[in-house]
Formats: sequence, C-alpha cells, structure tokens
Amino acid sequence: MTISELSEKIKKTPAEIVKFLMLNGVMATVNQLIDVDVIKKVCAEYDLEVLEEDLDAFIEQELEKEEKAKALIRS
Repeated sequence: MTISELSEKIKKTPAEIVKFLMLNGVMATVNQLIDVDVIKKVCAEYDLEVLEEDLDAFIEQELEKEEKAKALIRS
C-alpha cells in the first residue's frame, strides 16, 4: 500500500502521514510502498485500529489488479 492509498483510507492528507513518518525517522514519499508495520504505526497515531482482515482483503485486491494488468499486456 502506498502512502497515498493509506491517506485515502484513513481520511488524512498524504502530507500528514509523511510528516509523521519523518518525525519518526522514516523517509518516505507519497507514492512509496509502506509495509504493514508502518501502516499500523500510522494508524495508531490517529487512534485507528488495523484489522488483519482489511489488510488481507487489500492485498487480495492488489494481486487481482496485477493479474488483470498482466493479462491485458499479454493480449
């Protein structure tokens, strides 16, 4: 998940998330992929709970998008 995608989901600006990460020693850009641990830290900062089911569903959606994109390229 990118910072931009996360910002849409948690209704915060990408700049707020990047600022939080920089204050915590993580250099990141809006389009950069972030891992689950970083997502959890950001959400904890805003008192949001990360449900494993949500992450699993998001990963599944991203894999499906990737498969469709590969299929289109092959066609």
